[in-house]
Amino acid sequence: MVVGLCLLGMANAVLAQSTSTSEDDDLKRIPPAAEATPSPGSPTTQRSSEQRIRIEDAFTGWDNQTPVIPTPAAQPSWQNRLSLDADIKLPLANAWTFGFSDRLNVFAGSLLSAVSRANAQNDLREIYLSDELVPRTYIEAGRVNLKEGIAYGYNPTDFFKTRSAVQLSSIDPSAARESRLGVVMIKAQRLFDGGSVTAAYAPRLTDTAPIPTSALASFDPGWGRTNADGRGLLSVSWNGSAFNPQLLAFHDAIGTHWGGSLSRVLNAGTVAYLEWSGVREPSLTARALAFGERTGALPAGLSVIEHVSGRKPFSNDLSIGASWTSAFNLTLNVEYHYHESGLSGPEFSRISEQGANNTRSASQFWYVRQYAADQQEPLTRREFFLRADWQDVIPSTLNLGAIAFVAENDGSGLAQMYAQYFPSRNWTISAYVGTTIGSKTSAFGSLPWRVSGVVQVVRYL
Repeated sequence: MVVGLCLLGMANAVLAQSTSTSEDDDLKRIPPAAEATPSPGSPTTQRSSEQRIRIEDAFTGWDNQTPVIPTPAAQPSWQNRLSLDADIKLPLANAWTFGFSDRLNVFAGSLLSAVSRANAQNDLREIYLSDELVPRTYIEAGRVNLKEGIAYGYNPTDFFKTRSAVQLSSIDPSAARESRLGVVMIKAQRLFDGGSVTAAYAPRLTDTAPIPTSALASFDPGWGRTNADGRGLLSVSWNGSAFNPQLLAFHDAIGTHWGGSLSRVLNAGTVAYLEWSGVREPSLTARALAFGERTGALPAGLSVIEHVSGRKPFSNDLSIGASWTSAFNLTLNVEYHYHESGLSGPEFSRISEQGANNTRSASQFWYVRQYAADQQEPLTRREFFLRADWQDVIPSTLNLGAIAFVAENDGSGLAQMYAQYFPSRNWTISAYVGTTIGSKTSAFGSLPWRVSGVVQVVRYL
């Protein structure tokens, strides 16, 4: 079941549901220093409670196909998710703020047992305390969704995104950034007139959890996903130049990652941007197989995928693109993604051919895909990302949009169109239609479904 569900948003490794795939104004994410604004408790801002509580129902259906590479489990044909979603910020005494973000889900689906046709899962996304220690110096402690990066389709410097995805309906990575598991950490930020300095440390809390074999993961808070290793981040950003640079250093079990980003406003509606990170690491395939053996998902010492090297070369990740916003609220994004540790065209062809001819290789092929989804990184080495978001096609009534990921090596793609209708301030009705493009041996055409559809209804309380 995890293959059909977890790979629905495989291109950036998320299955997403969102009442709006572009709730944030696109230009607000560029430059990164734009996030360096006074938080609740600053003398220049009035502190007030914020809350957003909603009930969501999302019905998803898949038109499945028989893949060339046999999947290790049957694929669902339909699923329904009923959720109670809450985002709350409460001001406390002495400039402290309490933050809480959670989603309680009840599932029904074609692959759930006849005895129990439903299952429950809770996504504890955030729970933290924040405070302004001294003017323009802030601290947060708890489970925090710390987001970095200025690109849209893939963020090489968004280091805390790994293993944080929750099940959603839109494949828009912007929606996944906003609705994901946070990481238990302590974070400090100092603001300056021209930028900011941010430091964060996430401790190891428990052993590494395996990739879930089912999308329905009960009430486990997921510490084994988000806090199985100690990790640290230091970032510096400033907006005193025309390119609004940001530099980052991040350390985890792999090693020290270096990163940076630049953005430039070209005119009133156009922003160009570049985001990069690099680290010495094994290939995606080698990391996936080692992770599977370490967590017991794959038999130890029985790797049958050929030509997998354990070397740790310096690996680069790059997103380069531009965002254009029209006077009539249409935003277009075009990006090119380079993920050096991902599968090249010949490598993908080789392991897919092995998977088609060997049952054990097939299981490992799908596990590599699941691992890429779990890490929220591209499967292939090169891809393009296209996004169109048209807000207020009918003012305050209708939004339209489309998203596509295209693999450079074979031209296959994963695409989704969506429409959002707002009959009143308290209701949103959305429809998402997705499709895979390409042959059954291609990067996206090899997925076990051809077409997917989602109908989502949201009631704000």
